[in-house]
Amino acid sequence: MGGQWIGSCQPHIMALVEELGLETYKQFCTGKKVVEFLNGQRRYYNSEIPSLSVLALIDLHLYIQKVDRMQKLIDSSDPGQCFYAAEWDVITLEEFQRRHLWTAGAREVVESALRCIFGAEAAHISLLYFLTYVAYAGGLEPIISCKENFGGQELKIKGGAWQICTKLAEKLNGIIELSSPVVSIFQAFWRTAGLSGEVATAGGPSIIESCNSGPLCIVFDATSGAGNPAIVSFIGGNQQINYSCLSSEDRQRAVLHSLANFFGPEALSPLDYFEKNWNEEPYNGGCPVSVGTPGMMTHLGSALRKPFHCVHMAGTESATCWSGFLNGAVQSGYRAANEVLYNIRPQSIVTSDLEGTAYDLRQSQKAKAHRRTSNWLCVALGIGFISVTIWRYRVNHP
Repeated sequence: MGGQWIGSCQPHIMALVEELGLETYKQFCTGKKVVEFLNGQRRYYNSEIPSLSVLALIDLHLYIQKVDRMQKLIDSSDPGQCFYAAEWDVITLEEFQRRHLWTAGAREVVESALRCIFGAEAAHISLLYFLTYVAYAGGLEPIISCKENFGGQELKIKGGAWQICTKLAEKLNGIIELSSPVVSIFQAFWRTAGLSGEVATAGGPSIIESCNSGPLCIVFDATSGAGNPAIVSFIGGNQQINYSCLSSEDRQRAVLHSLANFFGPEALSPLDYFEKNWNEEPYNGGCPVSVGTPGMMTHLGSALRKPFHCVHMAGTESATCWSGFLNGAVQSGYRAANEVLYNIRPQSIVTSDLEGTAYDLRQSQKAKAHRRTSNWLCVALGIGFISVTIWRYRVNHP
């Protein structure tokens, strides 16, 4: 289990899927969706926006609009150059939400989405990192949407996204060998009930005494391209911390209980159940992404893509186009590969291949221009201050 969704708005992963001859199919979104609040109340809806009170809907809309206005101020190639970078990087996303989300309903929906997107609580995430992540996707809504030509959850790959790895391995003439178990499930009972399988929840009531809420934050229909029904759900943030301390049996019992609340008693008796704790992975330490805490973007952000001697950095967190998604992983791989080729076989590289790499001359020129602009701004402000001071002196001492 891992990255599953792609979108036609994600150029790098779509190009690779086409190159490898893979087919895609649309994420199932037909039917009613469910939103659950902390008090256990559940509502059903069919639109992109959860069923909330009028005030909560207005609150959510204004929040999304504000985030989108702020992310447009960020240069994805160098977020630290943003005029507000220093200010935003010392603020947590939780603090920002306290200032700009006024209703409990809108706040719970946003918090549920964030736990799924980042696997962490808003209190642990830098506002600048969050806005940069949103900028890489072109806005907040595309990250959580399955709309055609718009959302990052629009499409899935027939047979599974793991085929990208195996087909790339085949191109290496069998040097890499991979295997994957196949599990089949035969009845999508939630679809029969007219449900899409999509749920946004603040956790809901807990059946575990040591946990103050249920385990889940987001649920999706994960039916395969061959029609084998499945449900995928996410546990993130504080819920992940609490539930990772339980036995696998208690955790499964809590997850199935929550799914049964949404989809009916059939969810209590799955043909198979599988969980993956990404915090146990030795090379990434957690998923979906490694988040930036306050101060990281301004002090260390420029090092995300900077080579260290002969070591070149790749990974979805280092991407500038759909960071955190499969597209980001592919884009960063292309960038790192071009950087290596530039060093060992420069004649095989054209100027356009260096765009976005550590050797992109445009970026250094842009940084110089930014410094010149900042210097002139300081000079202008200084002259203005001196002029005002002289004027006030003459007024007071005629």
